[in-house]
Amino acid sequence: MTIHLSADLFQSRHSVLDSLGVSPFRCESLLREITDQLYWEISRRRLQGGIAGRLPYCQSKQQWAAKVMQASLAQAFGPLAWVDAEGASDGELPRTYWYYQAIEGLEHFSQSMAMWSASLVLVHQGQTILALVYDPAAQEMFSAVREEGAFCSHEQLQIGDKTQLADAVVATCLPEQPMLLHTALQGVAELAPAVHRLRMMASTSLQLAYVACGRLDGYWQHTGSYNPCRAGALLVEEATGYVSYLHRQGQALLVASNRALSPLFNALLGWSC
Repeated sequence: MTIHLSADLFQSRHSVLDSLGVSPFRCESLLREITDQLYWEISRRRLQGGIAGRLPYCQSKQQWAAKVMQASLAQAFGPLAWVDAEGASDGELPRTYWYYQAIEGLEHFSQSMAMWSASLVLVHQGQTILALVYDPAAQEMFSAVREEGAFCSHEQLQIGDKTQLADAVVATCLPEQPMLLHTALQGVAELAPAVHRLRMMASTSLQLAYVACGRLDGYWQHTGSYNPCRAGALLVEEATGYVSYLHRQGQALLVASNRALSPLFNALLGWSC
C-alpha cells in the first residue's frame, strides 16, 4: 500500500530534529549529491586487477565522500559529533552523532555493479531518529524519521503482509569474520528449504529498505555491530515492521520482517526473542 503525503506535512512534524536544528530534506540533498558523484565516477571507470588492486581507489572515494559529508553537515547544522564508519563500535558513543556509510556494498562498487548504496543516520540518546538510504542506480531515496513513518521519494512505505515462510522471499548477507560466517551458513541451511526464495542481492541497508517497502519479506544478518544496520532497521520499524537484535555468546543476529514472520525466523535460526 502506498500513501501519498505532501512535503509540507512531512516537513512540519520533526520535533526532535527541529530542536537539533536538522533538516531531513537538506540531509537528503547532501546524500544524493555526494553519492551521485561517486556513481558517476565509477560508472565511467572500469577498475582492473584483483581486489587488492581495486581497494585503494575505493577507499580513497570513501574517504573523499566522508570528508565532504562531515564538512557539509557541520556547515549546515553545527558541530554535532561524528562517528567514523570504519572505526565505529557499539561501545561508548556520543549522546548525539552522525553515522555515514558512503559506499555500502564495496564489492558491488568495485565491480561497477548496481545494488550498492549510501546511508546516513542521526542517533540521539541511543536511538536512531533519522535514517536515509540512497540507491544511486535506481535514483531511490528511502527515508525515515522516528515515529513519523518511512518513505521512498515521499511516498509512505508499508511492510509486506505474508504470514507463512513458505511464501516468503527473503535475503541475507554473509559476514567476513570466520566465526560469524560458520554460524551464518548454518542459518542458510535451515532457512533456505523453508522459504519460497532466498537471495543475497545488495547492501545491508538496501535489502532492509526492500523489506520496508515489501519487495522482500524478511532479512537476517549475523553482525558484529549494530551501527551499520541502523538506517535500514529504522526504515523497517517505521514501515510497521519488526526488527530484533539479539546477542548470544559474543555474536549478534539482526532479523527484520513483519511481526507474523519474525518468530518463525528466529525459531528456525535457533534464536529466541
